[in-house]
Amino acid sequence: MANHSRKGLKMKKRVLIPSEELKVFLNEGKSINWIASYYGCDWSTVRARIYENPELLEVNHDTIR
Repeated sequence: MANHSRKGLKMKKRVLIPSEELKVFLNEGKSINWIASYYGCDWSTVRARIYENPELLEVNHDTIR
């Protein structure tokens, strides 16, 4: 009976965010909130994808000049 309250537990669907497209958005200077609304997910999901792929935050020096 201890797990009776978990009967209707729902698992959230994982949002697929392509890393190449995410890198383009970050290089364009888009905010995490903008990216989250674009994919229809929470900002913490976008932050988790950035944390999973630290190469997304590498600065491309060719675009800065």
